[in-house]
Amino acid sequence: MEIKKQPYVKINRTNYLDEDGLDALWLKIKEYVALHDGGGDGIDLTKYTTKEELATELSKYYDRTEIDNLLSTINPDVDLSNYYTKEEVDGKIPTVPTKLSELANDTNYLKYQVVSSLPEQQEEGVLYLVTN
Repeated sequence: MEIKKQPYVKINRTNYLDEDGLDALWLKIKEYVALHDGGGDGIDLTKYTTKEELATELSKYYDRTEIDNLLSTINPDVDLSNYYTKEEVDGKIPTVPTKLSELANDTNYLKYQVVSSLPEQQEEGVLYLVTN
């Protein structure tokens, strides 16, 4: 395999900073930081958490190993004989009708009656619906 050498190319240095330009840029950056830092000597870090503060907060929680150790101490042989099973609970729930006509009106709730005209003697607690 033959390696082709590139001919010497002169670099256009107008797009690069010289040492004086770099110093000027650094001063601009420092001025910007000072303006946006309330005039201090550095950046305001009061809104950030230190490593020590984070370690203190995280120490309040269990890690995975501690949780695994706690779970291994749980006794799975718990006596549940005094509790209902799902089937027993389901058996105690009455079947609820899905239609209004299937409900028993044993406490004299409002009844309705469809009629072609209002009767002369109207029963108390009955809503009369007159058809056209």
